[in-house]
Amino acid sequence: MNILDIAIAKQLAGGGGSGTDNYNELSNLPKINGTTLSGDKSSSSLGLQSEIKEGAELASDLVDDTGQDNKFVTSAEKLEWSGKQNLIDSSHKLSSDLVDDTNKTNKFVTSTEKNTWNAKQNAIDADHKLSSDLVDDTNKTNKFVTSTEKNTWNAKQNAIDSEHKLSSSLVRFSEAEAAALASGINSTKVGQISTNQTNILYAINTGVKNFANAQAPTQVKTGLIATNLDNGAVKLSATSQSWTAYYIGNTKVLPNTEYVISVYADSITNAPNFWFSVFDTDTTGTVLVSNKRITSTGETSATFTSISDTLIINVYPNNSATALTTDVTIRIMLCAKSVYDQDPSYQTYALPNYDLTRMVSELQKKAVKVYTYHVNPNESDPEDAVTYLDDATGLTPAKMSASSFSYGSWANAWFLPRPCVLKFDGTVDYYLNPNDYSKKTDGTASTIDSSNSTGNVMLEFPKIWVKRVNDGNGARTVSIAPVNVDGTYKCWSNINAEDKEVDHFYLPAYNGTIHSSKMRSLSGVTLNSTYAPNYTRAQEVTAATANNPTGKNMWYTETWADMCLVYDLLYLMGKSLDVQRTFGQGFSSGSETDMRAYVTGAHNAKGLFYGDISGTSTAVKALGMENLWGCRWHAVAGLINDSGTLKVKMTYGVADGSTAVGYNTTGSGYLNYGSTYGTAGYVKKMQADNTMGYKIIETAGTDATYYCDYYYANNSQSNYALLGGASGDDAYCGFCVSLGLGAALTHWSIGGSLSCRP
Repeated sequence: MNILDIAIAKQLAGGGGSGTDNYNELSNLPKINGTTLSGDKSSSSLGLQSEIKEGAELASDLVDDTGQDNKFVTSAEKLEWSGKQNLIDSSHKLSSDLVDDTNKTNKFVTSTEKNTWNAKQNAIDADHKLSSDLVDDTNKTNKFVTSTEKNTWNAKQNAIDSEHKLSSSLVRFSEAEAAALASGINSTKVGQISTNQTNILYAINTGVKNFANAQAPTQVKTGLIATNLDNGAVKLSATSQSWTAYYIGNTKVLPNTEYVISVYADSITNAPNFWFSVFDTDTTGTVLVSNKRITSTGETSATFTSISDTLIINVYPNNSATALTTDVTIRIMLCAKSVYDQDPSYQTYALPNYDLTRMVSELQKKAVKVYTYHVNPNESDPEDAVTYLDDATGLTPAKMSASSFSYGSWANAWFLPRPCVLKFDGTVDYYLNPNDYSKKTDGTASTIDSSNSTGNVMLEFPKIWVKRVNDGNGARTVSIAPVNVDGTYKCWSNINAEDKEVDHFYLPAYNGTIHSSKMRSLSGVTLNSTYAPNYTRAQEVTAATANNPTGKNMWYTETWADMCLVYDLLYLMGKSLDVQRTFGQGFSSGSETDMRAYVTGAHNAKGLFYGDISGTSTAVKALGMENLWGCRWHAVAGLINDSGTLKVKMTYGVADGSTAVGYNTTGSGYLNYGSTYGTAGYVKKMQADNTMGYKIIETAGTDATYYCDYYYANNSQSNYALLGGASGDDAYCGFCVSLGLGAALTHWSIGGSLSCRP
């Protein structure tokens, strides 16, 4: 017996003695895995492999092959499958590298399908066959069109004469820019500019707006030859003649606007021999730029603010006693200063569109400042709750002290408004001195009281893009920028009734008062019952819209979109959620008698910001607007509490996604902002939404913690939004929201004020 047989015999026989070779001789038969063993005990009879030859051993890494690609099969299975494969002729056998083609470009098809598709393709003539590289053109610039469409469009383009064909270098102008261009450039010049990739395109594409071209010369000294160039500049040539001075007259500009003038001499040698000055209206008027010498680089720029709508530019040799006889070409470029604070430099060469596009992109990335703040809802201190981010990082907040206002780092913020008198047609009559509304910017007296028959005293805001990100449970991140930085910003306040973006929107300098049934924003008006009657919301809207020219919808009361943006700017500038502690308590004490005695314009000479941070009897002025909170509740269009459902509308038209054109008192056609929070109290948390503004979601604060402002709600009826608080509301005032009073209510503490989007 071999060793294995002996071991088995000893184990199965119970060990010891001589044992037995036959199970049947045992009285207690052994079992393996439940099977009783009988008969001969040899390894061969047990089916055991007594000797494994080298190379035939079982691999030590064999595992259960249930989930494996390579399976153990029987000889019968292998023969069966091989037989099936062998029946397929060699040209049709399945390739060993075939895989599931569900997501593959090349699919298995039948001969019938293949022939059908080939037949259809072959039926198309060679000019119209589908190219193998065709892709879905849904989002492509180049679309497939029919021959009829192509011929129709070509015919329309060909019908346009050569002077008016669209140039590949054209850029899109806003209506305001087009108007400015039209006022300063004659039609021939516009045509020349349109067909050239030149300096005006460079200027506009780098953020410089309202290019003002010098018109044909009206005053020429000593026989100069003057030529208007295609690039929007003026060329002055001596042509070997003596000359001492040259005037460009009647250059049309926008009044009260900051401009940059760039004067370039193409002869570097002679450039320093020339000087220039800029006057308002005529050479005896106000000197705006005095005796600027062209440098040895051939160019000199200067910045100034226009007064009227006309300039005189004077170019002359530095020594008028000695006439120059050398040919010199001098070019003049005049541009309104960019919102990006980039001064234009004169370009002596044309730039192709792709270069302009690249330069615009680089300029925006480099120059646009994005001011961002973040609110931590778990921080009860209203100042510690706000963190500066992006370009606001490290800036000093603005704040009202006991006696004066400090702008901190925000004195020259691009979003600060400009006080003005806005005519009823939506154009600016003139701008006001921001530190004294009784004067125009040129120092002459303004007309801002009830004798003003031309318009209303308003605050002109630029285009402001805002992005509100809801970070959850009352946390939010808000960014303010002059452009739509990443395509997700909104400029609801700059969208007019026709759903068009406008460069400016206007908010009131004063509480609205009624004059001959028309709501006005005027100084020196007492808020007695004659000028501040107890109106319903519908009556306030009627009085506000009475300012509109026939067929236009530009004047209205203040809106929810405006107020959300205004308070965003205040939270940003003050780096605090407590606007009363930062900018002033406001006229928040007293009664109807006190409110009725108030005279608008109390802070005309106090700048854009003024208030008392401790007392409650002084009106607050913020962003140029008097009584932004306190004195009277502001009735605000666009926010309705519809019996417990918050309804919102950010624009007069449907640009915000609403379905109603115009505002109403029921919320019909408005956007649904979900359930209205029903518990009154000091606001602890607000939810931000980029489309619908803000929603109060928790009132567990105090007059000294979190937002420090109050909230009212009545979810059992339809209510019109009121903001700010009134006399007698004290610490409740600020971004105080009332959603508890119906639109038909009349009360001394409620009133409307104007807004305008031309």
